[in-house]
Parts: sequence; structure tokens; C-alpha cells
Amino acid sequence: MEGKASYLVRPLDAVRVESCGCAAVSPPWSHPSRTLDSHVLLLGLRGHVPLVEDGREFELQPGTLALLRAGHPHKATAPIEHYSRYYWVHFRAHITPWSLTNTSTTMGDSVLFPQSVELPDRSQTEKLFARLLFTAEGRAYTDWKLRVAFLELAIHITEELLANHQAPEEAVPGLVHRTLCHITEDRENANLSIKSLAYLQGVNPDYLGRVFKSSMGTSVGEYIAQHRVDAAMRFLEDTGLSNSLVAAHCGFGSVRQFVRVFKRISGFSPGDYRRSLARIHTIGNRND
Repeated sequence: MEGKASYLVRPLDAVRVESCGCAAVSPPWSHPSRTLDSHVLLLGLRGHVPLVEDGREFELQPGTLALLRAGHPHKATAPIEHYSRYYWVHFRAHITPWSLTNTSTTMGDSVLFPQSVELPDRSQTEKLFARLLFTAEGRAYTDWKLRVAFLELAIHITEELLANHQAPEEAVPGLVHRTLCHITEDRENANLSIKSLAYLQGVNPDYLGRVFKSSMGTSVGEYIAQHRVDAAMRFLEDTGLSNSLVAAHCGFGSVRQFVRVFKRISGFSPGDYRRSLARIHTIGNRND
């Protein structure tokens, strides 16, 4: 994955998501000239959209991930020639230029966005964008849930950048980032808790709890529950597994706990969620 420049987002507790969506445009549409007061993260899905920001020209095409910065004018360089689609999310955050070869400053609890990059495999990034839209459209929508979904997307992008550019040891993710990775890797463990996560990293559970909530805006326990429900949603969407098997795969101690937590977070029972999939897929794949 070859990128030109990256931007460090810090502190994470200052990140705010304003809106998100999926643009679907037809020829001869041309992106208007704009200078926004929020940043925009884009992921190309179909077609080609030629853009320029401060003299930097690039083409938004399938697999292109790009950042348009607040206060910097951007516009089309030409009308599009084919039907095009792309995900977009407007967000507010403090960003600073950052080099993947930088050894004088560590990343700490922060994330990275590329100026523009071609993803070798966009499938997971695309799923996380779709999850962000699903969260914004959901009946149980709250600002912090949207922020958590966005930070999960940002963490995935950061991991991809670091993995593919072989970042120096000093640039490894901080405590919160490592905690999120442990949660993802050990989701099926019903005994996963803030105590076990703190023990793995050699820190005090109270300290981990404070740092995590300050960065993510939610507790470790609530994040684990949200992560498990998100995973359960994917199983319900993509498989015909029973509730007991979905519960086991997602780390719930029992079917009763699974149903209770799933309904509290999503607003649906697992059965109702499966029945609503037709509507949900329409939301996530509009304009296909």
C-alpha cells in the first residue's frame, strides 16, 4: 500500500463525527468547489471521480482511501465519465502531518489517516464504512456509538498503514489501541474483562479504565458488549447459525445474556433483527 503523506489524529477524545453517507452520482456530474470547516474521509467504491485539493490531484476510484482537510479548498478537475459511488464521512478532529518513518515522536493513543492511498484489499474497510452508516441509521443511534464506530474504522486504517509501511517500533499503537486489538482477538472468551485486559498489558485496571474512557468515550465493559453485538449482527446477516451458536462465537456466557445485551444495544431482538435485514441491506447498499 503506497501512500504519499499521513496525518496524525490526536487526542481521540476530541474526535466528533458530523455525518456520513454513500454518494451515487451519474455523468456528467462534477464535484463542486468547496472549502469545509470539517475533514472528510472518502472511500471509492465504483467509477472514477477526479479531484484536486490545494493543487494535489488524485482520482477517487474503487479502493482509494482519501482525506480532504478542513480549510483546504477542493473541487473536481473534470466531470465524471461513468456512474460512480463512494462512502464519505465528515468529522472534526485535530490533525497534524506525520511521517511513517518518524522516530522522534511516538503515536501514543492516536490514529493515522492517509492523504490518499490505494488499498490492496478494501473489503474490511468497506464493511466498517457500511457499519458506520448502519449505526447512523439505527433506531438505537447515539453520538458516542457513532464515534465508536468511526474510531474502529480509524484504528483499522491505522493498522493497515503501519503493517504495510513497516513502521518503526516506536510507532506502535498505545495502550488504548492495544486494548482494542486484544478485544478483537479474544472476543469469543466469555471471561474477557477489564481485569484480564489490564493484566495482559501490565497496568492497573482502574488506570486502563480511565485512559480507555477518556479516549473512546465509553467504558471497557460497554465497548466489549458493543463489539460483541456488532459481531453478532454480522453472524445474523451472513449465516443461518442458531442463537446459541452466535452467542458462543461472540463471547456471550449464555443465550439469555446474548438476547438481553443485543436488544439493549441494537434496539432489536436477534429474531427481529434477522427479519429486518431486507430493510437494513437496502440502507447499506442504496444506489447499487
